[in-house]
Amino acid sequence: MEPFSAAFLSSLANKLAGDVAGSLTGALRRQVTGTAAQQAVERSLRVALVALAAQATAAAPEQETLLRDIFDRFFHYPAVWVQLGRLLKDRPLDRDELREYFAEAGYDAATLPALDFDAAIGAFEAAFVEVVDGEKELQGIIQIGQLRRQTGVQVELLAKVEELVAAVREQTTVAVHAGQVLAEGRARPIYQWRIDKVVNVRGSNFDMSGDYRQSILNFTTNYFEAGAPPQLQDDKAFQLALENYLKWVKNRYGQLTLRGLERREAGRLTLDLDEIYLSLAATLID
Repeated sequence: MEPFSAAFLSSLANKLAGDVAGSLTGALRRQVTGTAAQQAVERSLRVALVALAAQATAAAPEQETLLRDIFDRFFHYPAVWVQLGRLLKDRPLDRDELREYFAEAGYDAATLPALDFDAAIGAFEAAFVEVVDGEKELQGIIQIGQLRRQTGVQVELLAKVEELVAAVREQTTVAVHAGQVLAEGRARPIYQWRIDKVVNVRGSNFDMSGDYRQSILNFTTNYFEAGAPPQLQDDKAFQLALENYLKWVKNRYGQLTLRGLERREAGRLTLDLDEIYLSLAATLID
């Protein structure tokens, strides 16, 4: 049985929903515990756990059993139940506090260097919010607009999570392996979580300025996760192929001819893109 099997994820979601409900107090506890709202919380937690497992196993596929054991211990801490209850109060998770509990559960950066806890818990939180948005039993309990503003999911993560939720929401049993979400009776994965990789090409790690770097990361990520041949299995062969491809892109699309603007001595005016391109990327400052 795979570490993140459908049985494991479903069982954990069921227990976690009861534990989170039991950690609540006052009117909110009465609204959730033992009601249809608790079942809606369980459904939301199940998809959130799938997102977390997909992100984590995509980052460290060779350590799935260890990841399963750590996350299993992590989600059995009462303090973690209280933290998850914050989402039912329109409040974001406290990453700093959860990171401490994750370390107590057995996480060691030396053993799991590829794992990014913040990214994994971010996927969990974003998926939970996305599923909650469609749960009518939680309307009036969770103010989804307020919760979305508080969690502040980045656009790229939201796009990934929306795709995952759409693939998983109607599935009753799904497992996760190496970033792939697997549904019972389906030969192919219904979703693949992608981790951006920086590929070394002739000594360069593509630490580029402007908007170019993400394009290269997307290119290389899609290449390495394409799976079956014709893939270049040799790293050097791939690096050479990628370098040749980038040279072709530069030669083919690296200049822009400004039609209508002519110089008498040279004809049409042609400029390199980096001479005329202006990035409109903006950063939101609180």
